[in-house]
Amino acid sequence: METVVSNAIKKIIEHILTMATLSTEAVQNSILALMNHDKDLAQKIIDKDEEINQLEVLVETESLRVMALYQPEAVDLRFIVGIMRMVTDIERIGDLAVNIAQAFCGMDFKLDLSMQVDLPYLAKLSIDMLNDSINALITRNSSLAESVIEKDDQVDALYNQIFRELLVSMMENPHSISHCVQYLLMSRHLERVGDHATNIAESIIFMLQGVNRKHYHLEQGIP
Repeated sequence: METVVSNAIKKIIEHILTMATLSTEAVQNSILALMNHDKDLAQKIIDKDEEINQLEVLVETESLRVMALYQPEAVDLRFIVGIMRMVTDIERIGDLAVNIAQAFCGMDFKLDLSMQVDLPYLAKLSIDMLNDSINALITRNSSLAESVIEKDDQVDALYNQIFRELLVSMMENPHSISHCVQYLLMSRHLERVGDHATNIAESIIFMLQGVNRKHYHLEQGIP
């Protein structure tokens, strides 16, 4: 039987899912804008960020209200704490999409390196991690959350590859430095999306199992 607390948590999670959808769309659209040289779409990403910010405030306010009014315990308390952890990560993903859109708006595309450095694939890997972490929340699947954490190494490896390729481009063609720096920043933003998806997955494992996955080695006494 559902309690007042569980019903309140369910409504908060609905807000979290809306936030996640908006943030995911923002990242996807930032890459579409880059690929299609669509500055109107980039501006829409920037303008829509306020909606994500408002949802973050709503989730935090509702979470604190539930804690103050009902003093949840055990699993319910873990879910509230986990929600308050992940809402920051989801909001930051929206910010990273805005950062990509803003970087794109400042480019003239006389030199387009977007396909050469494979930003679309880096974006796909990071977005897949985010989608899997949210699906893990919906289905309460800790194994799926663990798989997200494992995929972060793949994102990091691709980011490092792109970093090296852009450095070579800058050395070979000094005229490309300005553009390469922007692509370096955008690739870093996409790598950070993967990091935040990992954080979300770790919060889900905490919610479901009570295990602090971020510092699991400390809990196990492993140096």
